[in-house]
Amino acid sequence: MNKLPSDIKRNIYRWVILFFTLLFSSLNLFSQHQQGLGKVRYNLSKGDKLIDLFPDSAVYYYQNGLNIIQDLKTDPSQKDILDFYRIVLLNKIGSIFHDQSKYSLAYSYYKQALDKSDELKNDSLLAESEFILAEVQLENGSYVDAIDLYTKAIEHFEEIGDKEGVFWSNIGIGIVYRECGNTKLSKRHYENAKKIGKELNNKVLIGVCNNNLGNLYRQIGEFKTSISYLESALKYFEELGEERYISDVLESIGDVYREYGDHEKSLEYYKRSTEIAESLGDNYRLFSRYSNLANSFSALDKNDEALMYISKALKLAQSIGDKGRMSEFLIQIGNFYQKNNDTKNAQLNLDKALTVSKEIGDTVSIASALTSLAKLHYLSKDYNRAFNYAESAL
Repeated sequence: MNKLPSDIKRNIYRWVILFFTLLFSSLNLFSQHQQGLGKVRYNLSKGDKLIDLFPDSAVYYYQNGLNIIQDLKTDPSQKDILDFYRIVLLNKIGSIFHDQSKYSLAYSYYKQALDKSDELKNDSLLAESEFILAEVQLENGSYVDAIDLYTKAIEHFEEIGDKEGVFWSNIGIGIVYRECGNTKLSKRHYENAKKIGKELNNKVLIGVCNNNLGNLYRQIGEFKTSISYLESALKYFEELGEERYISDVLESIGDVYREYGDHEKSLEYYKRSTEIAESLGDNYRLFSRYSNLANSFSALDKNDEALMYISKALKLAQSIGDKGRMSEFLIQIGNFYQKNNDTKNAQLNLDKALTVSKEIGDTVSIASALTSLAKLHYLSKDYNRAFNYAESAL
């Protein structure tokens, strides 16, 4: 029997050792990634359980998940799944900051998610990230960017056949144009959305369109048409038992009567809307409900009731750490005191609002606080300070 030369044997041994070394190394790396993914999923699950009641704790777990992904060694076979979880976690954190009106932070996380989605060329993730980022830009008053992102989202939603995504993107664009005073384009996008709602035979979506059309006609002073759309929306939602939407439409009808000058009637609808929001424990909706009640009571010179409701709104914002809302309500309280010739308390609350707005980079509230301060000092005949505040607001 022939024997292999010793040098060939040594080479074979080397290759065998190298093969098993690489094999075990790959298996070890795979095992590390599987363990890492398990930890990512665990932190994602923990965050999801906490997000409603303890959003700051949810952020902690979501960020843990991101840190684990960052620390995992690169394995090309696992890259896509890791990037998927990275996008999910970034959007989750962004949504919490969005709900807290921390728009600068929300934008930062949403933008990272969008950039990563773009890298993956995943139409579904791209559409979702573009839509979410558009919502932030709408809230922050960045209307050009919002329309651009909504439009891109529509393209990607259409590519994946997500008609509801196209629906909500059209609603978003309609709201942007309404805010900008472009009634024609606003109506066009609401009608586009309504057409989709009818195609899907989805009464909730049709009701949402009618509610938005009602708000549009209210804005241009066509109150009878506005009420007609809103009552139609209310009928849809009552048939379906959609309490949150019922609360929204009742508030919208209250808005119509307020602008029409019938504050007693507006109070009637605002109270019904508020009762539903309170029964649901819906803090998001209670903010606007308390604010509207305060405005209507103030218009009727019922100052104690007005201050009570706006103070309730402020306390609610403070209790959940929503600095964006805190700023908004401090401005409202400042304006209330200014209306009642209490310059000292007006200045105090508006200064607080300006400080809070600057802390979170809320450009809309900063401009609003500065404008109110300019008006306050103008009425006090302190024209130099009034001019300085007005100039800063521009």
